Amino acid sequence: MFEHIIGFVNQLRIHTALNRKRSTMFTLQRFDVSTGTGTIVPTAQVVIVTKLNGQVLRASDFGVTTQEALFKALAKAVGQPKDFSLELVQCPTARAAQVRACIGQHAVTGNGQDKDIVGAIAYAAIDGMNQLVAFGFLAVPVTA
Repeated sequence: MFEHIIGFVNQLRIHTALNRKRSTMFTLQRFDVSTGTGTIVPTAQVVIVTKLNGQVLRASDFGVTTQEALFKALAKAVGQPKDFSLELVQCPTARAAQVRACIGQHAVTGNGQDKDIVGAIAYAAIDGMNQLVAFGFLAVPVTA
C-alpha cells in the first residue's frame, strides 16, 4: 500500500515540476504537407528551431496519410530516438488536437490549436515533445 502512495507522490512531484518549468525547447517554425488522390503520396516537411543556440532542425518524410507523414517528419527532425512515437488522441474541434508523445513507457499528451486541423495536430505534437524534454526523457539533437 505504501508503495502506491509513494508512487503517486513521485508522479505528483514530476507533474508539478513540469508545470513550473514547461519547456519550449522546440518551436515549429514551418511545416508543409501535400496530399491528393491517385498517385500522389502524402508528404510533410518540417522546420523546427531549438533554444539550443537557435539550432534549426529540418526533415521531410512521407506516409499513408498526411498525419503519418507529419509525425514521421517530426520524429526524424529530432533524431528519431528508437522508442519515440507520436499518435493522435483526439480532435475535439476542427481547430484543436491532442497528440500522445511517447518514449518507452513515458507518455505525455500535447495540446495544439491552429486555424486548421493539420496545424493543430502539428502544434500538439510539438507540445508533447517539449513536455518530454522538460521531463528529461527526450534529448535535443546537437548538429555540427
